[in-house]
Amino acid sequence: MKRKGSKIGFIIFLCLLLLFSYSAVFGISNYKADIKQVYIRGLSDVRRGIDIGGAAEAVFKTKNDTETEDAEKDDAEKDDAKISESDMMEAEKIMRQRVANMGAFDGEVYRDTKNNQIVVRLPLAEEGAEYSPYSLLSLIGQKMDVRFIEGEEKDGKVLLQGAADIKGASTGYRPSGYGQDGQKYEEYYYVSIKMTSAGASKYEKETARIANSTENKVSIWIDDEKARTVEIKAANTSGEELIGASSDSQARTLAGNISSGVLPIKFSETVYRETTPALGTQISDTLMFAGIGAFVLICALLIYKNKLTGFAGMVAVTVQVAGIFAIITKFFEFLGISSFTLTLPAIAGIIMAAMVGIDANISTANNILTEMQNGKTIDGSIETGTKRGFSSIINICIILMLGAFVLMGALATPNSLFSALMSQFFFMFGGYAGAVYAFCYTLFFGLLINMLTGTVITRAVLRGVMKFKIFRKASMIGGAVNV
Repeated sequence: MKRKGSKIGFIIFLCLLLLFSYSAVFGISNYKADIKQVYIRGLSDVRRGIDIGGAAEAVFKTKNDTETEDAEKDDAEKDDAKISESDMMEAEKIMRQRVANMGAFDGEVYRDTKNNQIVVRLPLAEEGAEYSPYSLLSLIGQKMDVRFIEGEEKDGKVLLQGAADIKGASTGYRPSGYGQDGQKYEEYYYVSIKMTSAGASKYEKETARIANSTENKVSIWIDDEKARTVEIKAANTSGEELIGASSDSQARTLAGNISSGVLPIKFSETVYRETTPALGTQISDTLMFAGIGAFVLICALLIYKNKLTGFAGMVAVTVQVAGIFAIITKFFEFLGISSFTLTLPAIAGIIMAAMVGIDANISTANNILTEMQNGKTIDGSIETGTKRGFSSIINICIILMLGAFVLMGALATPNSLFSALMSQFFFMFGGYAGAVYAFCYTLFFGLLINMLTGTVITRAVLRGVMKFKIFRKASMIGGAVNV
């Protein structure tokens, strides 16, 4: 009875692994009329990178690109003369920083020196996504000149402006609830604008004066739009002011743009268009069929050569790859792991992590076979062989994960966890390499999952299979001793 119950438990365990793998790869969704309702996101719902999914492109033009009439040519040349090469380089640097702050892992920014314009590309949005590349592109091209002005009109006295007064910005969130007066307030996303020490000192003096004036208000302007009007009742000693946002993503984008600095150029025109994938329109299907074919071939070879240990390895690698897909598709959002843009470097990281997983399972199979050849029983061989393989799997995973972690810390987006953890060591590196980061990201998490699948799941599957009498044969493992 005990063996029967344990058999049922093993079958349930395998079914759960299969369900997890299926939902991580294909997702769970249905259609109501023509509207797709996604319950669990699959790979088809993931944002694809520029190289395999195409891009939304914005061309930010300066004055000389938009005025071509003879009557306006002289004025255009005068305006263009004011835009120096250093201004264009600084604008490119700031826009590159804004793309990085948005977490666009394969966003592209480059300067067209011939036409004196800057081109920015972002991945296209997946179906039903809140992410809107064209709205983000328009934000990237904004000058983001933050000004604190006395009164409610933009022609009032400027209190704070520029890098000398404005240090940066961060985001915050206040959940809905009830205040001390008993009134209910709704949830509130906001951006906190931080002042420099000089700006904070200046603002404290100005707000102390304005608090005693008739019109005790300060308005916060971003370019030509008023972000908020603040009623001043006392001197502001905090060195910051808040402005509202409609969502967390808008708050993070706005804060990132403010922190990146003010563009030295005000672009006269922006042209938006959609581009095809860099590797062709059929690259996604090609990669999918190639990946499935390679995976099936590897699994078949594992089972053919190692039989039951190969089957256990196949299950472990399947769960490992599904786990990486789950991280990419926002399956683990409740753990704070957001979705990820799928690019060719990210796919390369997945393949390398899977190869490490396959190698680990081959090593474990060889350890089990060695134990059987030394005369141990099947159960003893599995127990000892998997234990011997455990240390080697952990060691190689930790070594590779440390390398990936260091690279992510040095080359990550400024608002990422890895950048925050390693900023004290890599503060001298201001660069962001999305391709390297994407590769290291999937490799890191793939190896982390392999530490579980290559040890615990492999052993659990082998123990479970051995509960069935038909499989309790030395030949099914590779040995030739009694059980």
